Amino acid sequence: MGAVEHTVRTGAEIGFTRTISGAASSGVIDVSGADPAFTNGEQGYSVGGEGQVELNFDAVSWNPNRIQDVEVTLDVWLAEGDYLPGDSLRILADVSNGDLSETLTLFDVTGVDIEAGALIEGAWNSLQLEIANDWRSAALQIVTNTHSGLDSDTFIFDNIGIAGAAPPPPPPPPTTRRPILIRWNSFENPDVGAVEHTIQTGAEISFTRTVVGAATSGVIDGSPAGSPFTNGDQGYVVGGQGEVELNFDNIDWLGLGVKDVELTMDVWVADREFAAEESLRISVDVIGGENGELSETLLLLDLTGAEINAGDLTKGQWNSLLLEIDDVWSQAALQIVANTNDEATDQVFIFDSIALAGEGMPIPEPSALVLVIVGVLGLFCRARRRARGG
Repeated sequence: MGAVEHTVRTGAEIGFTRTISGAASSGVIDVSGADPAFTNGEQGYSVGGEGQVELNFDAVSWNPNRIQDVEVTLDVWLAEGDYLPGDSLRILADVSNGDLSETLTLFDVTGVDIEAGALIEGAWNSLQLEIANDWRSAALQIVTNTHSGLDSDTFIFDNIGIAGAAPPPPPPPPTTRRPILIRWNSFENPDVGAVEHTIQTGAEISFTRTVVGAATSGVIDGSPAGSPFTNGDQGYVVGGQGEVELNFDNIDWLGLGVKDVELTMDVWVADREFAAEESLRISVDVIGGENGELSETLLLLDLTGAEINAGDLTKGQWNSLLLEIDDVWSQAALQIVANTNDEATDQVFIFDSIALAGEGMPIPEPSALVLVIVGVLGLFCRARRRARGG
């Protein structure tokens, strides 16, 4: 390529046009085992003699929506010697976006600058120019003026590259998890009051009731004075003297794409003094693991009459309760155990609006595409770019 005025782009290589004036010399050199070793492969481009050499590289274009943070990089080797004021090295990049254009300066030094240490003589100097994301093409230009009297090898260029990276993916749109009602029970089934086991209808959770002593329980249509039901026109009441145990059926949401499950319910408490032996315990038996090998009992509420009197529940109104169930669990069974000792009333506790609900899993974000820019990874040779120490 040293004797031609224009090289043709091949593969990833950038073509260029060469203009020579005076007695300057230039061309590809191929010195295997040369000292210094080339930074990429076994070839480089040498400029020397007395005169000017201008290398105008073909423009490289990219889509700024797919490629950003573009950089022009190259390595320059300088011969050791005395540089004259008329010696110079100028490296430019003409950038454009289709509407606007500009010339950016990567390097511009005279012999005086070189003598002052602007470049290290007898060694490779790595140069870099960052191109703003406003531009979408770049054409590199190298202009040398040499008057050192050396026939060749005043400057050697290697490893010219124009490269960038894929922009970061845009942030995903806010993911709104869709609330998913797994099961609920507002005791709106009129047939549940007099039976020992309720039948699941629709989203209603069926349950088994066990009564000890003279306790009373069942669905009621009339809410406590001044405290309407929180869901519909019915609730479940417990009172009298004895114990009522409600064991709700196990609910399994494995494979439904649900997380952040919560158990919520409302409890109304009679406005009276509670005896020490009275109590209210609400718990959830949870199961998890791939094969149901994990289990635990979670407490939502466990109060004695004294604790109720102390204000752990507000009397004469509805109390909203919530239990967060960790995502390790995929099954839950609610249990309510109430001990009451009130011969005068059968309305000590009333339950309503029991719900086991979660949130739908967010849609997975699409994988970000990784894009590789067009460019030249070596000069006048097909070679992979490699990292260099130093």
